[in-house]
This record gives sequence, C-alpha cells and structure tokens, in this order.
Amino acid sequence: MYKYLIILVALIVLFDSVSNSQVNKRIFFTAGGGISAPLEKEGFPVNYGIGYNFDLKFGQAFHNNISWCVEGSYSFFNNPTVRGEKLPEKPTFSITGVTANLLTGSFNKNSDFHPYTLVGAGIHFISSTDSSGIKLSESETSFGLSIGAGVSLLTYSSIGFFSQIRYDLIFSKNTVNSNIPFVIGFMYSPK
Repeated sequence: MYKYLIILVALIVLFDSVSNSQVNKRIFFTAGGGISAPLEKEGFPVNYGIGYNFDLKFGQAFHNNISWCVEGSYSFFNNPTVRGEKLPEKPTFSITGVTANLLTGSFNKNSDFHPYTLVGAGIHFISSTDSSGIKLSESETSFGLSIGAGVSLLTYSSIGFFSQIRYDLIFSKNTVNSNIPFVIGFMYSPK
C-alpha cells in the first residue's frame, strides 16, 4: 500500500516540476449575469419559468490544463405560474448556490483565449417568497453537482470577458431537480 502512495507522490512531484515553468498561475475573478432555467420535479404544481441570475467566481490555474474556482450564484424567478394560471400576486423563487469547481481546458500563459469545461460540487439554498398567503414551497438546503463549459478572453491587459453554461443537478426533496444558468460577464486576471 505504501509503495503505491510513494509512487503517486513521486509522479506528482515530477509532473509539477516538469510543467511548472509553463503554468499560468494567475488568479482570476469573474462577475456576470444571465438567464436561468430550473427543471421542477415531476408532479410539482408550480412552473417557475425562465429567470435571471448573477454569478461571481474566484480561482487560479495551477497547470496548463487544470484550474480550480469557487463560484457563487444567485438565480431568481419572478411571477411563477400554477401550471398555466397566473398567481394573484407576484411571488418569487430563488436558488443560491456555492460550488467548488475543477476546470479543464487551455490555460496556457501565452494565450488570452481559454475554453474550458468544469465539474463541481456544492450547496444550494432554495427558497420561495410568501405573497398573499401563498407558499410555493418549503425552503431547503440541498447538495448539488455541476457540469458545464465556458470560454474566457482577455481583451485588454488583465481585463476581459467570459461566457459559461452550467447544469446544476440539485438533490432537492420538494421543488427542483436542476437549474441551468447561462452567464456572460467580465473577467479580471492580474498579470
């Protein structure tokens, strides 16, 4: 058992020392917004429709092809319907998520264009607002998994743009199965 652990550590050290000179170890921050589409559980009486989202991200590339980030997102949905009928007031529903993501793609320090895919895991806080005594669902905190893809482009020194689409699989008890946010925004990555 120890023999395999020693081999693994040796490979990591070798891999790190060989690739260290070409790594883009720059940190990055992103802020953006877009649209979100939740997928409700089968038989759930409320249709949330398309909503809006805000997204913040902080991360760092630690290899030419691997990066990590912590992402916070807030999706909100105004004026849901009860399967076709508008509700008398304008209640809102929201999903707030915090995820840790592993990104794979092209993070070469000599390039300003970086396409990537991501996988992640995190916590999602699901809540609805009461309006005129109407309670859409119970608030809950649920574990979730994420997959997605995106691209970033530095256009002026350390400032650029990014776009990303993500599928959040949410293990909710009552309300949604998943959320699909599409985000565009600004990126800052100091040199």
